[in-house]
Amino acid sequence: MTLNLKKFLPKTLFQRFLLIILLPTIIAQGIAVYIFYERHWASTQRNIVANLGEEMAAVTHIAEGKSDHNQDEALKVATDLGFNAAIRKDRKLPEAPPNYSGERLLLAKELQHRLAHPFTISKMEDPSEEAFYIIRIDLGDRLLRLKFSNKRLTNSSTYIFIMWMVGSAMLLMVVSILFLKNQVNFISRMAQAADEIGKGHEIENFKPRGALEVRQAALAFIKMQERIKRQIEQRIAMLAGISHDLRTPLTRMKLQLALLGTSEEIGNLGGDIDEMEKMIEGYINFSKGQESEESKEIRLSELLGSVADNYRRQGKSIEFKPTKKDERPVKLRENAIKRMLGNIIDNAFRHGKNVHVSNDAVGNSAIIFIDDDGPGIPEDMREEVFKPFFRLDFSRNADTGGSGLGLAITLDIVRAHGGDIKLDVSPLGGLRVMVRLPIT
Repeated sequence: MTLNLKKFLPKTLFQRFLLIILLPTIIAQGIAVYIFYERHWASTQRNIVANLGEEMAAVTHIAEGKSDHNQDEALKVATDLGFNAAIRKDRKLPEAPPNYSGERLLLAKELQHRLAHPFTISKMEDPSEEAFYIIRIDLGDRLLRLKFSNKRLTNSSTYIFIMWMVGSAMLLMVVSILFLKNQVNFISRMAQAADEIGKGHEIENFKPRGALEVRQAALAFIKMQERIKRQIEQRIAMLAGISHDLRTPLTRMKLQLALLGTSEEIGNLGGDIDEMEKMIEGYINFSKGQESEESKEIRLSELLGSVADNYRRQGKSIEFKPTKKDERPVKLRENAIKRMLGNIIDNAFRHGKNVHVSNDAVGNSAIIFIDDDGPGIPEDMREEVFKPFFRLDFSRNADTGGSGLGLAITLDIVRAHGGDIKLDVSPLGGLRVMVRLPIT
């Protein structure tokens, strides 16, 4: 069974950059500390122990003399070397052999090499004062006691070195984290800006920042946004202009047909002109759906309730059931959403008699349900109906439907808000339209 390392790797860009910086730093620091400990610290510690053993051996050599002069001289030399010394007669060492470890073991080995007398090493720790060592050396008829501070057996440069390494590493890591945070924050800002543009929102105060490559990506993003916006505006202007221009000759054609009288051929021609008018009206509505409109925060329940009230005043059988959840506002272009709802509800009443509208909230999405009791749409054609000019009525009779642009306009408005739309079977037996919009 192979180990999948991807599960343990960081997921965000900031965490991965941080790992790239921290991992080599930690490894380098570890190697440096190991080498320092093995070579510098160990050799320094051995030298300290050797010097200390040599000094105690010198004091012991003087104290071996039997005369009082030798005793006094040994105590004087010990004091000059920094020991607290004393010579006690008729004292013996304990018979049980001591068990040493750590620094005491190093010192014991050194004294065994330099002294020919038995000895013991004791470490005393008093909370009220610093720790100290007591060395007792058996000179036969008396004991030589040497007391010295723990500092004489430790290497202070070790702690200074480690503190310097850890401190410098921490400082460099803080600087690296702050720098990375600044770079990654702007990349996250670019992602948010792209998401806002996808929802049709205006982007404010977006300026390139960070490293050169990040600034280049931001500038390319801004230029792409401007090109897309310019292309959409050109398409809208062209579509609106063509639609308005076509209305004038169609109006003249209708007047001329009215003057020609009535006949089957003239009636058919009049029907074609009516269909062309509906198509042009669809073009104009489509261009209106693309017009610039500022987004604002709206509660869907209030918007859907007002739309349902308008249809009730027209004598339509429509029922609205608001969500019972704590509803959050949705950032929308109100007129565009009303046009989208109108297209769906008009289509529902065109094929059915009763319409039910409801809304819900799931995660970060708001969902609108529009159900009717009409014949519905076959499953294999639910994607096709969103194509422009597609109609289920293949006869293209103007009396049984529109120009085929209604659902295309609806889908365009929903996706301009960063949402999506799906068709399904309604609980009423007809068609269910589900509109999902992101909650910002």
